[in-house]
Amino acid sequence: MQRNKIFYIILLIIGYFLLPKSAYAILYGFIPNSNENNVSVIRMTDLSLITKVPVGNSPCGVAISPFGRYVYVTNQNSTFFSVIDTSDYSVTNIDIGVNSHGIALSYGGSFLYITCSDNDKVLVLESSGEHNLVWDIPVGKSPYGIDISLDGGFLYVANRNSKSISIVSLYEGLVVKEVTLEGSPYGVIGSADGQYLYVASTETNSFSIINTLDEYSINSFYIGLSPISVVNSPDGTKIYVTCANSNKVSVIDSTTFLLIKEFINIGQSPWGMTFSPDGLYSYVINQGDGTVSIINTNDGSINKVYSGDSPLGLGKFTKDIIDTPSDLTAHAESGYVVQLNWKDNSSDEDGFIIERRINGIYAEISRVDANCVSFTHTKLRPDSEYSYMVIAYKNNGSYSEYSNEAEVFTPSDNKCFISVCQKQINSAGIIIFYFILVFIGLSAKYIDDKK
Repeated sequence: MQRNKIFYIILLIIGYFLLPKSAYAILYGFIPNSNENNVSVIRMTDLSLITKVPVGNSPCGVAISPFGRYVYVTNQNSTFFSVIDTSDYSVTNIDIGVNSHGIALSYGGSFLYITCSDNDKVLVLESSGEHNLVWDIPVGKSPYGIDISLDGGFLYVANRNSKSISIVSLYEGLVVKEVTLEGSPYGVIGSADGQYLYVASTETNSFSIINTLDEYSINSFYIGLSPISVVNSPDGTKIYVTCANSNKVSVIDSTTFLLIKEFINIGQSPWGMTFSPDGLYSYVINQGDGTVSIINTNDGSINKVYSGDSPLGLGKFTKDIIDTPSDLTAHAESGYVVQLNWKDNSSDEDGFIIERRINGIYAEISRVDANCVSFTHTKLRPDSEYSYMVIAYKNNGSYSEYSNEAEVFTPSDNKCFISVCQKQINSAGIIIFYFILVFIGLSAKYIDDKK
């Protein structure tokens, strides 16, 4: 009986490691609770509330830095936006002089784009350092939702009071086209190829498709009461729209533009929405009951977690965060070989990327598997300086921040020759010493025999 129990336990352990792990094993949500003036940090994998971080008045929009280190939050009733450092959940408030609403981050992560209804502008700021204002761009009246094209060249801005969409060229820093709608738009997003703009208009309860290649023609139709947010599925085949007063999410085919599915009774007044990296789950913020709904997009099953009082959530409020590798060291084994070692702080990476500084710029030189904590770099030059950094990655496109930088100087050819000679001399000395001992032993035996 005892032997069977041990066998069963072993099977359970083996089974755990053989089971496929989620591609988004540590996914975090940053949910702005507008009536609490804070942001809930929720670990989506087990629906646990980590903490609540105080920010400004009526937080609304969220953007997350590429590596997940910083979370940027707009505040509708404060003249600053907030920056949360996820390493310790400390907050820095950046004064911009006006209230803010929607927010987007450039794909390289260098710039923030913030809509401001007070002055009818989009502010462009540096995402790091002092968050300096680069320029401000006049758009329509009361700009709210915002999106950036996949090529990084254009902004799409939903203007509620002017009932229009401003298309902003980031190359020129100005509006190149203003598209007028029948109702007040809240959310806007572009298609993957940039041909279409998808718009949710609460006033007319309509979903609009703007064809940028057909003289900006507009096709609008009813999908539910008070549509708010528009989101593309990760694979680009579907468009999801939250309908606040219908308590549902409508799903539209991105090729035929037909309504193909509805997730009903997901929560009261669904507002913001985003996806897991693989598209299996969608996350919907429900303003009316203070919850976040986790929807299985395959079978429609729904789980919920409470966030706070009146959560909103314009923008991408979830992020697959990977812990950064640390304690990177580099040791020259010889003039031609450097050994790297580091500490693996994450539990769900798919591997590590090793980068070396070449002509002042870091570039990838190799990749190693998950849980690996060392790398041997060969075929190097003696008497040369080398610098390295390591980054953890996931196959879904998520990356950690860079590790510390490790520098090493390889010894010269002469030192390498001396080192090799020393090793050879040491080896020869051991052999000679061994034979001396054997000779002494044999000599002693010979003398004993003579006696």
